This record gives sequence, structure tokens and C-alpha cells, in this order.
Amino acid sequence: MPTDLRRGLGVLTSSLTLCLLVFLGQPSWAAEKARLRVDDYQIEATLEPHLHQITARAKVKFTAQQDLSVAVFELNNDLRVTKVLDEKNQALSAERVTQDSTVRVPLPSGLAKDASTTLTFEYEGQLENADNSPVPGLNLAHIGDDTSYLFYAGRWFPVSGFGLNRFTSTISVTVPAHMLVIGSGKGSVSNVAPAKKAAATVLPTKTFTFVSDKPSFPGTIVGGVFQEYKSDEAGMELHVYFKPTHQSVAPAYTTTAVQEFTYFTTLYGPLPTPKLNVVELPSDTLPFAWAPEVVDHGEDQLSVACGWHCAPVVGSLGESSDQRRLVDQ
Repeated sequence: MPTDLRRGLGVLTSSLTLCLLVFLGQPSWAAEKARLRVDDYQIEATLEPHLHQITARAKVKFTAQQDLSVAVFELNNDLRVTKVLDEKNQALSAERVTQDSTVRVPLPSGLAKDASTTLTFEYEGQLENADNSPVPGLNLAHIGDDTSYLFYAGRWFPVSGFGLNRFTSTISVTVPAHMLVIGSGKGSVSNVAPAKKAAATVLPTKTFTFVSDKPSFPGTIVGGVFQEYKSDEAGMELHVYFKPTHQSVAPAYTTTAVQEFTYFTTLYGPLPTPKLNVVELPSDTLPFAWAPEVVDHGEDQLSVACGWHCAPVVGSLGESSDQRRLVDQ
């Protein structure tokens, strides 16, 4: 067995073990009492990989946990808010605070405790490197020709109560038609006619939509050119997505994943989700991260983006424990 494949399979075993342990032992982070709770997101995003560009619209329904005069959300500093609307489509002001990667929206009439409302954010920006990442030194949101990944931890949409506030969502992502998008929830795809522009080189696009109707942390999206492998063993629906250049190792990874989850179900009973997506990421990104129903692996080591209704964890596998980084802020 090639060294890189053997190393990858070993990391898969460790990754799946850690992922299950995270599920079984739900972490509790110390945090200031939340001022608001997000209930649902309706997100429409268009990616232009060659330009590293995202243009998005996020409709955020939230409930006040105490009387509110200002709604505060975390948002990646590489993203610029162009418009904020209230539920009556009236424009509101928005203050960007780069020191803590937040956007502050004053509520003219305030919001009483336990009352709910909806804000709509329109925003855009380039996501290419970690220069303005909400977690210094970690590239958590990247849009590129080869692969695009938008981790929940990258705050690529307005976030409140990171890692604590579970929410439902409908996330639609439009990409060039030759690309595939993987995300959490019930997925569907549709062809979208390109916007009318003067240039004659506008490429056809597709829109992938993911609906998560159970409160969770479904905000991780991966897009690119992949080949898919499937398995229905181990009592689950397993989908493995590899880059065409690495498709030869997909059967071995798929077999190992099936073996690991079969072992886990023997010890702990049925898995929390019947579906799991295993997705290849570039080796220069996070060694592991997770989101509901999604597992990622890198070219020469595995990244895990698997999770079930529990708080996202981002860290390094294959390193010593003192090198391991956990992102829980």
C-alpha cells in the first residue's frame, strides 16, 4: 500500500473516532449569555471562483433573548455589507467593527425579549486567503478555480452564538455548471441561466440548494470538480467525492470508512444520521473540520467536516496533542 494512502487511512480512523467522541460527549463552552438566538437562515450565494468572489443575500430570522436595541452578528472581515433591510424591507444602517469581525445593526424600534424579527443582509467580497480570517492564521473560507470551501467557522454568513446557537437553514449556492457543491441537508440542483451582461463569455451556471429542517450547524459548503463513489453498507448512505486525479484511492477510503462506521455502530448503536458525505479538500487547508453529514479529507491526510447536531470543531489531526488547535470561539 502506498505510504500516502496508508497515512490517509490511518488519519481517517483517528478522524472518525474523534468525530464520534465529539458527538457522544457534547462540549459546553463558557460564553457570555447570548443576546439573541438565530432561528433560521435563508441564504442565496453566487460564487465566481476565478475572481475569488462571493455575492450573497442572507435572510436571518432571530429571537431576542433580552430587550435589544442593536443586533450584533459576526461576519468575515473580507465581506462588505452593501444593504440591510428589516422585515418591512426598510433600509437600516450597519456598522462594521473589524476588531471583532462583527456587524452591528441598530433596531430603530427595538426588540422586546422573546420577540422575533427578520433582517436581510446583502454582502459581497473576495475570499482568497487567511489575512482577515476570524481565526488568525486559519483560512476558513476560500473561493478558487480548483476548490471552494466555506466553513461555518469562517463566518461567511452573519453568525450569532458560534458553536452554541443551533438553527435551521435553506442555503442556495450558484456556481459554474461544471462544478459540484456538497453541503448539509436535503439537496437539490437546478440549471440557472447566466445574468445578461455585455460580455459574450458568461458561462452557464447551476444552483445547488440544501435544506436543513432540524436545528443544527449546517453552514459548511464545499464546491469543485469531483467524482462520486457510493456505498450503502454499515447501515448508512455513504458518498465519497474525490478529485479526478486521486480517484484511484477512493475505493480504499470508502472501504475503510465503511469498516470504521460498522465498528462504531457495533459499539454505540445506529449512527445519528443515515447519510454521510466524504469530500476531498486541498492539502493546504484545514487538516480537519466538520459539519452535519459531511466529512472532508485532504490529499495526503484527512480533514473531517463531520458532525451531528453539535458544535463545530476545527483542528489538526496527525499532530502531537500540544500542536492540536481547537477553534471554539
